Amino acid sequence: ICEYVASQIKYLLSEECRIGKNNVQPKDIAILVRKKKEAVLIQDILEVNGIKSIVRSNESVFNTEECKDLK
Repeated sequence: ICEYVASQIKYLLSEECRIGKNNVQPKDIAILVRKKKEAVLIQDILEVNGIKSIVRSNESVFNTEECKDLK
């Protein structure tokens, strides 16, 4: 599924796709997931496909695995 999502986003960001008169921009696209694990997986696939992304979450940075590794 992640590969399919990445391919669809690549297509949407091509100059062929528009919203009104404007080309689709990365800020026009959102991917919703239920779990952090899913967000990490999709973000990795997007990166491999040359698509920049960010993850937004309500989770505290202090509850992340990276922070737990530092303890």
